[in-house]
Amino acid sequence: MSEMAREGSSTTNGGRGGVRRPLTFITLAYCVGLFLARSFYPVSWEMIFPSGIVFLMVFFLSLFYWRQRFSSVFMMVALLPFFLFLAVFNYQGTAARYKGNLVEFAGERLTLKGSIVAEPVVYSERTVYLLAAESISLDGRDYPAAGRVRLLAGYAPDQGESFLYGDRVKVTGRLTLPAGSRNPGGFARNKFLLAQGAGAQIYISPGQGEILAPNGNDASWKSSFMRLVHRLKNRTLTVFQDVLGTDESALLGGILFGLRSGLPERVAENFRGAGVAHLLAVSGLHVGLVGVLVFKLLGWLKVKEDYRYLGSIPAVLIFAFFTGFRPAVLRALLMFFALVGGKLLGRERDFLTALSLAALVTLVYNPFFLFTPGFQLSYAGVIFILFIYPEIKSFLTFLPAFLQDLTAVSLAAQLGVLPLTAYYFGQISLIALLSNLVLLPFMSIVLGGGLLAAVLVNIWAGAGMLFLYVLSPVLTFFLIITDAFAAVPLASLGVSTSLAFLLFYYACFLVILNRHKVKQHFMSYIAGRNFSRERITLVVLLLVCLILVGGLVADVLQGRILEVVFLDVGQGASVYIRTPGGKHMLVDTGGALFGSGDWDVGREIVVPFLKAKGVAQLDILFITQPSVDHYRGAFAVLAAFPPRLLAVGCLEGNEEDAEYRQLLSLAGEKGIAVVQLFAGDRINLEEGLILQVSNPPQRFFTGTSAENNNSLVIRLEYGQASFLFTGDIEAAAETRLVQSSFPLESTFLQVPHHGSKTSSSEKFLQKVNSAYAVISVGQFNPFGHPSPEVVERLNSRGVTLFRTDLHGAVTIRTDGTRYDIRIMLSE
Repeated sequence: MSEMAREGSSTTNGGRGGVRRPLTFITLAYCVGLFLARSFYPVSWEMIFPSGIVFLMVFFLSLFYWRQRFSSVFMMVALLPFFLFLAVFNYQGTAARYKGNLVEFAGERLTLKGSIVAEPVVYSERTVYLLAAESISLDGRDYPAAGRVRLLAGYAPDQGESFLYGDRVKVTGRLTLPAGSRNPGGFARNKFLLAQGAGAQIYISPGQGEILAPNGNDASWKSSFMRLVHRLKNRTLTVFQDVLGTDESALLGGILFGLRSGLPERVAENFRGAGVAHLLAVSGLHVGLVGVLVFKLLGWLKVKEDYRYLGSIPAVLIFAFFTGFRPAVLRALLMFFALVGGKLLGRERDFLTALSLAALVTLVYNPFFLFTPGFQLSYAGVIFILFIYPEIKSFLTFLPAFLQDLTAVSLAAQLGVLPLTAYYFGQISLIALLSNLVLLPFMSIVLGGGLLAAVLVNIWAGAGMLFLYVLSPVLTFFLIITDAFAAVPLASLGVSTSLAFLLFYYACFLVILNRHKVKQHFMSYIAGRNFSRERITLVVLLLVCLILVGGLVADVLQGRILEVVFLDVGQGASVYIRTPGGKHMLVDTGGALFGSGDWDVGREIVVPFLKAKGVAQLDILFITQPSVDHYRGAFAVLAAFPPRLLAVGCLEGNEEDAEYRQLLSLAGEKGIAVVQLFAGDRINLEEGLILQVSNPPQRFFTGTSAENNNSLVIRLEYGQASFLFTGDIEAAAETRLVQSSFPLESTFLQVPHHGSKTSSSEKFLQKVNSAYAVISVGQFNPFGHPSPEVVERLNSRGVTLFRTDLHGAVTIRTDGTRYDIRIMLSE
């Protein structure tokens, strides 16, 4: 490893005017281009083509002008914009290919025919497929289709039709093209879909899909070969399940093929808590071990060294086919090819150049890989091993030699992925170094034995089963150790971080790595300006003071503002409130009503939003009524941000509301105070901010729609600004409120019951007299919300109307007099 680091940090100069590692600069320019393309996507081709022509003209004119002074440095400077432009072009082109003509059918319920072109990803209650569109049937007519569709089968694999790679299928459902991020801090669904290799999505239930007979286009060598690969893999996994225990077989399948479909959540959570989840994701470690094992095996057979290198190439290539060409696998595979090729050609190995080549080829092949956690984690880990490893090892001379290398490599990789792990997964492992030191030495045994068993079960079943029996204790050891490490108090820590922190973290390491050059250049600059040490100290202190004062001013300005965000949680409701004094409150948490599978609104939308807002703990969580679209997301919220107070309008719910009672019980177990609010209750949240409860009454409504009419209705007042949150109240509750003496007039109204026609009566709207209204409603909901009559009543009163299905989240910030209203999406 020390030799690798030494070679990786060596440089090759092309004489005077030479460029050190030009491929690294080209790759960086290409990555910058991809970031720009993603940030401004979509960019019209009318802008791209003229820009490209202008660039080429400038490039060739520059070459002509500088022909007498031509140098590799100039060539480099001229080529960097070219690769940046190439990245934008490739991003746009790949996105256009994935979308095809699917945008023409967005929002329509249709029948789609196509072929499964990737290995299915199987979860406990859903399966995700990638389908290449072939044709669409709509309103009795057939249309040719092009593009790729993410097919989401929202049922357990044994509850409906399952498909395999290469199957030609017909499915019926609504084709959707997700928009960008619909909530602050939420991920852009359209960009996520493109990163998955699709331009649209379709959801199906049991009975809405069937397998068709193959057509003549399915006879390509690639399709036949991949079908054979997946058939062999499925056969191998079946034998694993027959011979080993459930956990052991799932673990071996995860280590060999990166599959987590059969892995119990408890086991997966233990691996994450112990900091060894990367062992279940096929990565460069696996590819490298395969190459080394084959190289050693051929050496044991007395094969010459050059032929050993050649013999290892097909082995790692076949392994890549069986595991899927994930970003980490592609990176390791391409690096392996580059380094082996260099060795066979007698060239000096340069690991950074090989890494740059791997990244460039991978991102030309699929530009969306750059924005996936797998790609970023893989490259961050390797880069830190290349550059930080020697620094760390120099401090470990007190350890035995073999432990020095293992510890330095493990720690360097973990330092590289630490902020990314916190950013994407919201937790970091505090014992990852120790658990990796214990388990990594056994990886070669598990991987080598597992690969040999996988080959043998398809050739000589008896011998393969024997190997599995021998391997079983090692797999059990893995499970026991990860369980033990995960059970250690504070083994993992829940954290939240920002993109700014990521940049700061890596910038600090860049400065540390180049500290000698930084110091040298800085001192030469200071010497040139004749700066004294005292003056430098004074400047630094002034900068620190400015930063501190700026932060305090920002806090003071933020402290005068009331912020209310109507989140887009689909067909449901959730509102975030940040008080002028810095308290954090939620009114409802949303919750999927149907077809959710293992989708959790709280986990996928509300919790990421709260993390993006920097919330450490909620002060109050209001649940307006015991309907799942108002409270189901609260389970994830209570796990991530347990509130100090849970305020409800109903303490029991109906007999069928067992899930709601479970939520209240969970709050009690966590020591969260639970209070029931009634009309007339008043809370002085802080100076100038008053919360008034006007529903439910002490004597609950009964009969039809009682649950809705007993919704918690609260009015928040700050200066001249006021907000009325209404839950799902209907006509009976509205009539009572209109006849009561409670103040209802509000600047902003959350339209009752998602805009249902049974709510928002003329008299109620007249008494509220709002200037703005927000309807929390989901796209394509089966209830017809919002009612056209309600929308018309609001429009006729001159109310400015916002809808979460059209505008995404609606953010309102006010100082009590003026308002700043922002929406996530334009209509």
